[in-house]
Amino acid sequence: MWGWRVFRVVLLVGLLCARAAMAAELRILSHRLPPFTSEAAAAGEGAAPPGLAVEIISRLLTRTGDTGTLTVEPFPRMLQDIQAGPMTMGFIVARTPPRERLMQWVGPLVVNGVYLYKKAGSPVAIATLEDARRLEGIGVTREDADHRFLREQGFTNLQISESQQLDLRRVLLGRVDVTPIGEMAFAAAVSALGLRPGDFERTPVKLFDSEVYIAFSPDVPARIIASWSAALQAFKSSDEFKPLLARYGIDATTAIPAPMSNAPGG
Repeated sequence: MWGWRVFRVVLLVGLLCARAAMAAELRILSHRLPPFTSEAAAAGEGAAPPGLAVEIISRLLTRTGDTGTLTVEPFPRMLQDIQAGPMTMGFIVARTPPRERLMQWVGPLVVNGVYLYKKAGSPVAIATLEDARRLEGIGVTREDADHRFLREQGFTNLQISESQQLDLRRVLLGRVDVTPIGEMAFAAAVSALGLRPGDFERTPVKLFDSEVYIAFSPDVPARIIASWSAALQAFKSSDEFKPLLARYGIDATTAIPAPMSNAPGG
């Protein structure tokens, strides 16, 4: 009996050591995008702001046993650093065809519907994407996913700015008729400007559903990609996920995407 107990203790210690040996030290990057990462007053460059995606990543680190320190960067630099590595992951990133082979992917985390928003009380009346072609101006942020989508659809009435904040302000000032924004990000983006969600009105026109992912550098081993993919699926199936979404005012019925396979290398 004593020998079995000794063997059992040795076996458990061996399993724990094996798990520790398998754990990875990752460089973890993010960018400011409320409510996924918030504009907390204490959050500066290199600090870890709170937010939905930050909380999800924290739980996945616990599940995988991996470690890392979060650094907040501007989005373009984050994309470059993920591709360059080494052993780098970043969130949140829209998975698009041009990026497909540049990074490895785990997700999607959530689905974020992108709609056209107008000033509350505006006489602008649109029901379809074709209606939007006849507007005088649609405010878009240079080279973001919304800008690229509308450009690829042949829209010629795009008025380009350098930030989504400027687009929202231009809608209120009447300089553009509408601007696209993800419904999950809308309230936080408006609040960050000192404005109210009631200052705007969502039109029925949805551009697309944006599925957002965790992106890994090409050198991250396949076993780590598989571990994170399994941890994410387990977390989304747990009793923790929907309440977490609800704390950020997100409806789980529209935010949870269908499961996808995440092969190493995207």
